[in-house]
Amino acid sequence: MSMTEKLHLRESWRMPPAVALALFFLACLQPATASEEETGMLWRVSGHSNSVYLLGSVHMLRESDFPLPGDIESAYTDAEALVMELDMDDLNPLAVQTLFFTRGTLPDDTTLAEVMGETRWREASAAASALGIDLSMLKRVKPWWAAITVVQLQLGKIGFNPELGLEGYFTQRAGADGKPIEGLETAAFQIGLFDSMDEERQVEMLMKALDDAQALEQEMDKLLRAWRSGDTNTLATIQSESFADFPALYDALIHRRNRDWITALSRLLDDERDYLVVVGALHLVGKDGVPAGLADMGYKVVRE
Repeated sequence: MSMTEKLHLRESWRMPPAVALALFFLACLQPATASEEETGMLWRVSGHSNSVYLLGSVHMLRESDFPLPGDIESAYTDAEALVMELDMDDLNPLAVQTLFFTRGTLPDDTTLAEVMGETRWREASAAASALGIDLSMLKRVKPWWAAITVVQLQLGKIGFNPELGLEGYFTQRAGADGKPIEGLETAAFQIGLFDSMDEERQVEMLMKALDDAQALEQEMDKLLRAWRSGDTNTLATIQSESFADFPALYDALIHRRNRDWITALSRLLDDERDYLVVVGALHLVGKDGVPAGLADMGYKVVRE
């Protein structure tokens, strides 16, 4: 990989992998209609002597999306510690960048065009060019990383910033207030979820990202309306439709991780401290969602 290409990739990847896991979901989302009957993506789970708040996150927001709903701020105030997908205050950006280069770069004798095949490379290059993206700058990376980069670049163009996402916002708040942050997973684990996908699924993911990019701003507006109103039924339907052609990806990115998180969070419910748990919103909806899983274990779970 040339120095120019390395510099381009370094500039195009500035967000933690927790954001990356949301990007494919965001690119796949279809229009959502806000519900007037529910408000917010926040649950309160009652433990033996404490409370665990579950907050569904949108990993990237715009300045115009603030201030946050008051119930979110109240949950943060009540919590004595935070839990996120990653331990954000101890995340080493250089180590994460190294992981991406190690896991996301193709072998020296292989290019993205060769992985995709001539026809799809031509289609992808034309679609990227229409977005103002030179796909040849990504010729040395695996399709999953190219897909993430495409969506990230489009989100940046329309004003979305990872530093303004809920994780970034609460990491800054917790640092100033002296509240500890714990992580459910590691960066290496999250990157491995994408890198373990077979090449054909990675290519499909890239083509989907390019196909959806033109309408991303409208879809994000609709997503955020559904998120702010807590329309979990619509979000669950969106999730089901988005993963209809990717059952293995759903199992890896949603179902298995939710089960692991439910086990981990059940241990927090034996603690004395109150916690605010911030994870991607789609992990909290549907029959496989974390709130449903904790309720099945007998805990009292209430929408705030």
